Amino acid sequence: MVHFYRAPYESVRSYFDDIDVHELLQVRSSDELISLVLGVVWAFLHGLNIYGVFWEGLEPIYGFIIHLILTLVLVVVTMTLKTMGRDIRHLYVLVVTSSVAGIFGAAGIVLTSILTLVYKRFALPFSEWYKAIYPDFSFSHEQQMYESIASGKDESVRHYSVLSFADVMALGTEHQKRRALTRMTDLFHPSFAPVLRHALQDESNTIRVQAASSITRIERQFVETMMALERLEKKNPEDMQLKLGLARYYDSYAFTGVLDQGREHANRTKAIVYYEHYLEAHPEDNDARIELARLLMRTQQHGRVIELFRELKKEGLANKRVTLWLLEAYYDAGDFVELRRLAAQCTHLLEELRDIRPRLVRSIAFWGGVSE
Repeated sequence: MVHFYRAPYESVRSYFDDIDVHELLQVRSSDELISLVLGVVWAFLHGLNIYGVFWEGLEPIYGFIIHLILTLVLVVVTMTLKTMGRDIRHLYVLVVTSSVAGIFGAAGIVLTSILTLVYKRFALPFSEWYKAIYPDFSFSHEQQMYESIASGKDESVRHYSVLSFADVMALGTEHQKRRALTRMTDLFHPSFAPVLRHALQDESNTIRVQAASSITRIERQFVETMMALERLEKKNPEDMQLKLGLARYYDSYAFTGVLDQGREHANRTKAIVYYEHYLEAHPEDNDARIELARLLMRTQQHGRVIELFRELKKEGLANKRVTLWLLEAYYDAGDFVELRRLAAQCTHLLEELRDIRPRLVRSIAFWGGVSE
């Protein structure tokens, strides 16, 4: 199960497909046939050299020089093939064995290459062997739904999802607390952060240690993915989707709730920079503009927030999301005149929000000067 807070933006997730090193080597050109041919050639050349020394009266010093020349030529051939992207594992061995054992080392590589070619025709592919030992458990839609409900993350009760974990940490046994911490770590959501921090104060040493380990693991996963994204962005500076992925990932990392204020602010600042770079190339992306405005609000840049949301409203994007954010921006900026004016225009939202956000309904009604 992949969760938004565990992976970057959808369009850049393909950069993070796990490729096992053995699978990667299988994709690259195999060297068995090359090592077989070179092994035969070098065995023949070393054989001629030995024949010249022992049966044709060639001076041993000249035989040694020829041996060195053959070794150097083989090294050059091997490094050339490496620069071409070939898989040269067998050639490395050929260089070592032929330089030490001459014809016998080359003959050994010939035999090894033949056996490898035969073995590969009948051997179980590494991917199948690995999956047989460590199967990739995939869940059906029904199983995922059950897991979500069991962990308190059912969509229909999303805003209450943290309560089940909080109750367990407050009232459960130590075994139940350990299981809850494991679930919160595996299915991490920012709403779990207060529960994790509360677990750091638990009376049980075991729970405190596990909670600290969980927070460290969550941070490490974010940092590792973030560093990988940054490396990719440096290699692909023109890829705007990577910049958007970095912006959203820094944003989600700052929103985890497990960071101190200084690190949260630093991550939001980096997210703002990447959002701005992305929007320079894609100013039409309204979702990114709203996300940038939300971040600016969290960093107390109310003037820019109001300007962004006003631009969106002028362009016809006066939906509920933009309106509610603009209300909050006016309130945070202390512009109560505009807040009252906009709240008076939002009375049509009262009925829609009454059951799901009653406190917001009371605020809009108060500033709009209407009854609930």
